[in-house]
Amino acid sequence: MTILIDMDGVCTDYISAIEKELKRRGFETLPREQITKSPYRENYPEETRSTVESVFEYIFSHKGLVRNLPMIEGTKEALEEMLKLGLDPTMCTTPAGDYEICMSEKITWVKYHLGNE
Repeated sequence: MTILIDMDGVCTDYISAIEKELKRRGFETLPREQITKSPYRENYPEETRSTVESVFEYIFSHKGLVRNLPMIEGTKEALEEMLKLGLDPTMCTTPAGDYEICMSEKITWVKYHLGNE
């Protein structure tokens, strides 16, 4: 049985990258327990959402940022357990920002963290 696994927010901690860039730009970030909505920008007040969206686009449009996203703890172990159970975990993702850069970066991330299989 094929199990589709989303990359962003499930395997990759893209929120850390957004928080880091927001702080660099002088904006406050929300405590993780207050992040309950998707898309991520919806967690912020209306007047801040455009900034959050621009940071999101920046991260997914610049070389080196997506490929260096941290892996969420337990991801590799969960995928390995699925394989042991005879399941077929398959990454699925939607490119954001610059399509070519984002997809290339995501493929690089998967190969680095999970291998070529």
